[in-house]
Amino acid sequence: MGKFNLEDTKKKISDVKGNLEGKQEELEKAKESKQALLNAGTDIQGSELDEETQRLVMEFINEAIEENSEKAKEISSEMNNDLEQIEDMKQEVDDNLIENDEQKSKLESTKGILDKFGIGDKLDGAMTELDENHEKLDETNLELNDVEKELMDLSSELQNI
Repeated sequence: MGKFNLEDTKKKISDVKGNLEGKQEELEKAKESKQALLNAGTDIQGSELDEETQRLVMEFINEAIEENSEKAKEISSEMNNDLEQIEDMKQEVDDNLIENDEQKSKLESTKGILDKFGIGDKLDGAMTELDENHEKLDETNLELNDVEKELMDLSSELQNI
């Protein structure tokens, strides 16, 4: 396992969130476009245009709706890279949680031995640091889970435009 840096992970999360915001805006545009096209179709069907003209205009509207849907699906597939990054970061955080817990367990064993000689309290600071690190990793894991859910929800919405 390479050197893990929590700050680098938080920056990557921030980058993914920025991408997510951009994709959310694109989703809203796609929804608005779809609705405008559906409204135009309704207006055309209720218009006094001759049947052939209505048919031609409806073909154009249906093509535009299909193009809009394809664009939304492309945006969704672009999000796969972000999802892969989130998965990789989750694995790194999980690995570091395990490593952190193993280090704490070893330190507790060592402290137990040193306590017999009255010097175990020298390790209290290191144990506190490991506890704080565990808490930060847990928080990061929760944030990663939230971002992953947002990405998956957004991707699903884009697939259904």
